[in-house]
Amino acid sequence: MNTDTEKISVPRFMNIFKKFSASDKIKIADQINRETFEARWKLLDAELPDVELSEQEIMDEVRAVRYAEKDKR
Repeated sequence: MNTDTEKISVPRFMNIFKKFSASDKIKIADQINRETFEARWKLLDAELPDVELSEQEIMDEVRAVRYAEKDKR
């Protein structure tokens, strides 16, 4: 059986997935995460606006975060 090209439905995969141990489920989920990260990132990135920031705006943001952290202490 050539598993590289075999197509299975999501419900069938999930039924098979349920049979694995908890530790194997974590390994499988981690592998799926690694293999799909780039595609998922592209989908998310396409939804985000491309905002041009000046160096001053970036520094203002850095300072705001830095000083907010100091105020929490």
